[in-house]
Amino acid sequence: MQVVIDARSATAPHRTGVGRYTWQLVRRLPLVDPSTRYVAWYLNAGGVLTGRRFFSDVGASNLVEHGTPIPARWFNRAVARLGLPRMEWFVRGDVVFGPNFVPPPTRAQRVVVTVHDLGFRLLPSTALHAVPWWLRSLERTLTAGTRVIVPSNATADDVQEHYGVERDRIEVIPLGVDAEIFHPRDHDDVRGVRDRYGIDGPYVLFVGLDGRKNLQGMLDAFARVRGSVRPRLVLAGARPWDPNRRDTVAEALARVPADVRDDITLTGYVSEPDASALLAGAELLAYPSLYEGFGLPVLEAMASGTPVLASNVSSLPELADGAAVLVDPHDPDAIAAGIESLLQDATLRARLRSAGLERARVYDWDATARRTAGVLHSAAAG
Repeated sequence: MQVVIDARSATAPHRTGVGRYTWQLVRRLPLVDPSTRYVAWYLNAGGVLTGRRFFSDVGASNLVEHGTPIPARWFNRAVARLGLPRMEWFVRGDVVFGPNFVPPPTRAQRVVVTVHDLGFRLLPSTALHAVPWWLRSLERTLTAGTRVIVPSNATADDVQEHYGVERDRIEVIPLGVDAEIFHPRDHDDVRGVRDRYGIDGPYVLFVGLDGRKNLQGMLDAFARVRGSVRPRLVLAGARPWDPNRRDTVAEALARVPADVRDDITLTGYVSEPDASALLAGAELLAYPSLYEGFGLPVLEAMASGTPVLASNVSSLPELADGAAVLVDPHDPDAIAAGIESLLQDATLRARLRSAGLERARVYDWDATARRTAGVLHSAAAG
């Protein structure tokens, strides 16, 4: 059997959640499923002269890289306007696997896709990337696709309710955590990253600056934390793209009182190693997201031994399962009270560290890859 993986998101220079998921599966699927030939397909205009490859260190003879020398901008414009080119113009397989919602146009009979969340539909104002052609393509994919992978039961319910996908075509496969990267560290291990970003003293970490992560709610809550208790707030993540070229992060910060704003650090995009160090060094991760399909930063914080405050909505209660303080993301007072309780209660922090580490051990990328391989084989069998 040959599986073609749309690996484009894994080759992005600044990988976020979906890109990291794709990166892990491209690397692990060939190793856990050696009888299958995997083809990692991506756009590689820049690699024509350099011979650039992305997965050569995997060391699996059943993994083949196929880079098509077309600029991404040209490819995406053609797909949006014409629904072309089709993937089989470049590479063919028994199954097409789209780990990032919508694969390239294809007439393949067996297509498996991963739908990570429905934030673009449930909170459309926070998903400005969800342009009409993409939404139409997703609907066609979900209608015709052989199987749909989702990372949580909450997302399975959303996909079934909003797109009418039969439950027997939906497979819940949670994401994993890389324990070699995300694990508890001592102060010396995080000193370098703290110095690099100018972080002095204890800090609360907030990850992701787009609207769905509830930056404004987080800032409103942080301003309510008593000054005698309030540590530094570190905002990690790239500034979100806005079609009107608004700086939504600057606008949100402008609403914060000046004395509180002095206690806030913006890091910009951080690499995975830096993210792991920032998580491990934080007093807590504050993650009052308005909606999540899974909540990878929560899992990574738990694996790092860092207490977590998260929302009581969507997939987060399912993921935390008692290993986090859960609050209403629409209530800044509740978020502030949760932060204060974690900062002041050493016993609570210790309990959550222990519970989080135990909970994180349940999630493993190899297990995610093995279950994904099972779905791909099932799709191939019809």
